[in-house]
Amino acid sequence: MGMILSILVMGFVSPSLQSSPELRLREFFEGMRVTLKIEMPATSDGVDLSADAGGSLDLDNYSRRIRRSGVAIRAGESALVTKIRVKEKLIEFQLGGGGYGTWGDESDTAPTVASADKSPREKELEQAVKRETNAARKRALERELESLRAERRYRDDQNKAIAAAAAEAKKARIQEARLQAGSRFNLRYAQGVPATISAEDVMVRLAQYVDFPATGADAATAPVPGRQPGPVWKGMTVGQAEAALGAPAQVSERMEGKLKVVTMIFVRVDQRIHAEFVEDVLIRYTVSSR
Repeated sequence: MGMILSILVMGFVSPSLQSSPELRLREFFEGMRVTLKIEMPATSDGVDLSADAGGSLDLDNYSRRIRRSGVAIRAGESALVTKIRVKEKLIEFQLGGGGYGTWGDESDTAPTVASADKSPREKELEQAVKRETNAARKRALERELESLRAERRYRDDQNKAIAAAAAEAKKARIQEARLQAGSRFNLRYAQGVPATISAEDVMVRLAQYVDFPATGADAATAPVPGRQPGPVWKGMTVGQAEAALGAPAQVSERMEGKLKVVTMIFVRVDQRIHAEFVEDVLIRYTVSSR
């Protein structure tokens, strides 16, 4: 396994990116489809892991976030790695969009409603009651005033009920959006992310929680320094694929989180190649006999 991962890292990292941890990890991971071993909370807060403790899980925060936000990705489900961000003491490993809140998603569901204004007649009656000295006329004015006040209270109650229903509907929409927005791992380093961090280092620390698609076939088809790539390799562009394989026989599109995945099927003399591209870059493919 270690040898395969090392070959993969060599194949995906170009020499010009060796000095940048973020670019090095982005080039390797972004666009990769992985399978989760744990439930992932439906929030951009994600799952906190201690890199210094081998990737141990902050179980209290994890449980709290699952209870509060629900589950975006279930154990056994796959997700696309959509973003890698390297900060001073943190590596964000974003899946399926990174979690609700990543792009400034709305979260306020408190009902807001303004009280109904007094009508001109109600204001006029309030002044008239104060001025009136005749007891009978004053009682008549007070009855009319109370009737208008009751009508205004009724409008207030109706508006509050409408606002509460709208808030509940908004809460349901937000929760549905949460479940579709992915999640992330936060790999935290107490002394800072090492400048020499490698993809293999990250995979080792995430191994308890993530299955990576490291296979011998991947290693055999990845470009290796000093060797010309074969007709298909991960990281090639759509233009390179069409130059090598000709025009695709079929093209389709779908959304994975917030990413558009373009699927192209190329047909050769004795092969059928199913290729998937994100932002013009090949992220995975399969080859089958015709």
